[in-house]
Amino acid sequence: DAMVQMDTSFSDTTYYDRTIDAYRTDSAWAKAAAAAAKATLKYPRRADYAAQRGQMELKSGQLKQAVASLKRALEIDPKTPGARLLIITSLVDAAEYDSAIVAIREAVKSGEDKNTLGGIAVTIGNRWFKYVNDTTNKVKTIPNFQKVIDYVTYGDSLATDRTTKNGAKFLMGVSHYFISTIMIVDVQAAKSCDGAKQLQDVLVNAQLELPVGGATNPDLVKQLMPIVGQLSQTAEQMIKVYCAPPKKPEEGKKKP
Repeated sequence: DAMVQMDTSFSDTTYYDRTIDAYRTDSAWAKAAAAAAKATLKYPRRADYAAQRGQMELKSGQLKQAVASLKRALEIDPKTPGARLLIITSLVDAAEYDSAIVAIREAVKSGEDKNTLGGIAVTIGNRWFKYVNDTTNKVKTIPNFQKVIDYVTYGDSLATDRTTKNGAKFLMGVSHYFISTIMIVDVQAAKSCDGAKQLQDVLVNAQLELPVGGATNPDLVKQLMPIVGQLSQTAEQMIKVYCAPPKKPEEGKKKP
C-alpha cells in the first residue's frame, strides 16, 4: 500500500489481484471489498473486479452494495459466471423474496438453468409459508397464503426435478386448505353465493394438489384429505342454500 501511494503506476492488475487474494485468505472481507472497490475504479470495464467486489461485500455483510456491484458486473459482461445466482441467493437469505423473484425472472431470460431457478422459487415459497404459518407472527391471511401459491406455482413451472415439483404441489395444497378455513367463516357470515362458489374452487384445488404432493409429507396429507372432503361437502351445501333462487310470492289465493 505504501508503495502504491508513492507511485500509483504500481497499482496494476497484479497488485490488485494479489491484494484482494491476500485479504480473502485472511478472511478480512471488508479490506478485500475495499481493495476490490479501488480496482473497479481504476479498471471500470473489468467485470471480474466488480464481481469480486460484490462477493467480498457480501462476506462483510454489505448486501445492498454487493447486489449493486454484481449488477454492475452483469452490465459489463452479462455472462459473468455465477453473478446472477449470487444475487438471487443473497436476496433470499435477506428475506427479500419479491426482489429475488424479479431476479429469477431476469435470470430465466438470460438463459440460466430453469430447474435450478425453479428450485429456488419453491424454496422462497416454503420459507414464506413457514413465516406465515408461525403462530407468533399472526399473519395468517388469504393474501399471504396466496403469495405462497404464487411463488411455488412459478417455481413449479420452471422446475423439472420431481421432488421439487412434489414440494411445490404440497405447498399449493396446504395453502389452499388454509385459505379455505379462513374463507368459510366469511362466506357463512355473509351468506354469499359467489363466496361459496369461490370456496368450492379453492377446495377443489386442494383436493387435486395434496395427493400429488403427498410424497413430501404423507402423514399430513393423510390427515388433511378427509378434512378437505368435509369442507367441500359444506361448501356444496352452502351453494345449494345461498345460490337458490328467491321464492316467488304466492299469487291468486282465494279469499275465504
